Amino acid sequence: MLLARLTGPHGRIEIPGFYDPILPVTDAEKRRYAEIANTLIHRNPALGDPETLIASLMHRWRDPSLTIHRFKVSGPENSTVIPRMASAALSLRLVPNQDMTVTKKLLIDFLEDSFKKLETKNHLTITVEHEAEPWLGDPDNELFQTLEEAIMDVWGPISGGRKASIPQGSATNGAARPQASPMTSSTLTNGSDHTSVASPSGPAALLEPTSTSDAHNRKPRKPLYIREGGSIPSIRFLEKQFNAPGAHLPCGQASDNAHLDNERLRLANLYNSREIFKRVFRELPKK
Repeated sequence: MLLARLTGPHGRIEIPGFYDPILPVTDAEKRRYAEIANTLIHRNPALGDPETLIASLMHRWRDPSLTIHRFKVSGPENSTVIPRMASAALSLRLVPNQDMTVTKKLLIDFLEDSFKKLETKNHLTITVEHEAEPWLGDPDNELFQTLEEAIMDVWGPISGGRKASIPQGSATNGAARPQASPMTSSTLTNGSDHTSVASPSGPAALLEPTSTSDAHNRKPRKPLYIREGGSIPSIRFLEKQFNAPGAHLPCGQASDNAHLDNERLRLANLYNSREIFKRVFRELPKK
């Protein structure tokens, strides 16, 4: 009963004052979400309406959330035995402008007040085991602009499709050709392949390499700014320690199996990321 009071319809967090500090969406932020949605839908039209996709991404990236991870009771796993103790583990994802100390107090006060209303002889103990502040970079500052220039310069123009992994004419007797992997928000979030774009027509792909003149005429594509990443708490810590702005550059891609068996990093991503960092550290002192 106590945990059920934390959230309402559509997962809205019912803690009073929880949403008050959250900043409204700016026009610049709307444009960035539109760029992301247009890129995803261009690669995978099955993702549907751009506005619906933008709303989904905003809910995933800029809205706070509450998750109940596990629940357990003491004693034997027998439904006829009343356990002596019950415990649960939950987490709150905060977003920029939500103060960690204030939000923690709001959560504890809400749980304690709700527990009192139960008028039970049981006891409630609340323990906070981990704290981390939210972080959001500023794509318009000097650090991000230098990083953006380096990314565009190192990766260069992006081709219109994947190069053939199987030589032309090698598929015979109706053998199935490889299918292009559909692009989704998770693919983009985890780091998509910067050097290729999935064919919007569906079957992949045995595309001829573009000519040198075509490559010369194409302009480098600006990077897309997403709001997700497991290293975010450490970035905010470093910003406070050094009193300087931070930036976050993902180096991998969706097929890397991050934190799983056979985790990998594509060599092209590794070498290009190294070159990007080298250029950023070389150019920043000049500005």
